[in-house]
Amino acid sequence: EIAAPDPLPCVVAKLARFQKLQPTNSLANYYYAMALWKQQGHATDPQTLHTVESMLTRAVTLDPKCAEGYFQLGNLSAGQRQWEKAIGLYQKAIQADPGLSDAHYRLGIAYERVGEEARAREQFQRHDAIARDQAAKIQRQRKAVKQFLVVLPSQSAGRQSHD
Repeated sequence: EIAAPDPLPCVVAKLARFQKLQPTNSLANYYYAMALWKQQGHATDPQTLHTVESMLTRAVTLDPKCAEGYFQLGNLSAGQRQWEKAIGLYQKAIQADPGLSDAHYRLGIAYERVGEEARAREQFQRHDAIARDQAAKIQRQRKAVKQFLVVLPSQSAGRQSHD
């Protein structure tokens, strides 16, 4: 649901049921909140925002390592121009997962909004470094797959000639 460009039919109802059956499951609260928010087109409807914020808060309370939950709470706060609150939430997201590059980027934006240019630059640099590391990792994985695909046919051909 989160990766889909548009809300998927009946996902919200299924996630609502999941959250109702497992109210102490951090991921149930997180995914249901995100599906609701996405269904509303990241709406600014106060009731929807309150519900989403409540469930995301429950998610991070249940699992303090739920970096994505803190990140989305930061996005909610930033959307309401509550920059100091957003900064604190983005920092918690980074504490939970230092490799969450989007949190560094959004923290940089929040720092810019409150006039802390040096801190903003630092976060943008961290974001760029993480993005480079992630791109290099993906490239290594792709190279390993290519090598596997290239080696595999020649090995099977060699086996056939020996049989």
